Amino acid sequence: MTQPDAQIADSPQSNSVVQCTHRGLFVVFHEIAPTIFESQIVVHVHDMRAIGVEMEVWVFALTQKDYELSCERAPILAARHGVGIRVFRASRFGLILSDAANTWRLWRALRKASFPPGFIHARTDYSAFICGLVRPFFGFELIWDCRGDTVAEHRLSLSNPSLLRRVLVTLRCMVMRVQRTAVRKLCTRAIFVSDALRSVSVGASSGMPFEIIPCVASSRLFHFSSELRNSVRNKLEIAPGSKVLIYSGSISFFQCFDESVALFRRVLASDPGAVFLIVTPNSEAAHHALDGIPKQNLRVLSATIADVNGFLNAADFGILLRRRDAINRVASPVKFAEYCLAGLPVIMTDAVEQSVQIGRELGNALVTELGSLPEFLAPLSAGDREDLCRRAALRLGREAAEESYRRTYGVSSQKES
Repeated sequence: MTQPDAQIADSPQSNSVVQCTHRGLFVVFHEIAPTIFESQIVVHVHDMRAIGVEMEVWVFALTQKDYELSCERAPILAARHGVGIRVFRASRFGLILSDAANTWRLWRALRKASFPPGFIHARTDYSAFICGLVRPFFGFELIWDCRGDTVAEHRLSLSNPSLLRRVLVTLRCMVMRVQRTAVRKLCTRAIFVSDALRSVSVGASSGMPFEIIPCVASSRLFHFSSELRNSVRNKLEIAPGSKVLIYSGSISFFQCFDESVALFRRVLASDPGAVFLIVTPNSEAAHHALDGIPKQNLRVLSATIADVNGFLNAADFGILLRRRDAINRVASPVKFAEYCLAGLPVIMTDAVEQSVQIGRELGNALVTELGSLPEFLAPLSAGDREDLCRRAALRLGREAAEESYRRTYGVSSQKES
């Protein structure tokens, strides 16, 4: 069956009173994944209108299934946030001639675009690489949005691989390093989520203009409210005095879900009334690790981004366990920002250096080792959570990064105007 050039989800007329003087594209070679795509891409594009930046989101889905799912989700997100989203079919990484095919698809889409983009914000190394290959034909500014050490992620993604698989992974990592080297020369500006990631990606001596912007969250969507907390706890049938630990995110090896469950078992051993609240798009898969935990101590559910804040408010502690490895050393988990904006103390390991540093500055980092518990777990009062929420917004709210985004997009600073 012949695929259309793109599925288009047009945005409703924007109600913004700010004149948008900078117009570009936000390009990602990935599917529209639950929650994270909305919170980190669509909400970002919406919020950038406040500083005069207008973007349309172009999604290049890498498989037929991802394309179909993305086409279903795009109109919902476009209507919810007033953001234009186009979905294109692309080829999976690593296939023969896939890079050439994806470059051609992007080139053709840009030729047919309704406006010439002044810039492209390319999320991830691969997106920046493909955008960089077509840049000479269109002359746009290219912003490389580097979210993590993709080479380390690929290298550590398999456990006990076969010899053939190890060879293929090694070859793929070599290709990814070549692409990253090309991106350094093809892009005009970069965003890194941590200084450690910048050092890994371009080296400390690079002269490329860049901004260090941790993964931030919208304070419109994440905040603390005593009324919301009580309402959600009532709906979940959680007693007022019950201690609630929340795990928010996907069920993956990298996010240490099994270790998080083990941590809750230790809490439950000393506090039989504790509740484990698991908010994940993989709610069915979560049950594999929960055998033996009484049902009355569990709440396992999926949620839209609009509902996540209510569940964070209902909790007393967020769980953010990670292993010490090359991936986490340079990482900046968005869940940490969301936990902080909701006024939560965070039970965490010291693997993510940036999050530990910020958590200690805010005073809500409860640092422990995998397999252990913090010495003392005392929920914060409503007043303390409100205070933490306010201070976290100044550090991890999207508005806190406004000046960095202005420099990234070439918008005059408020201080200058």
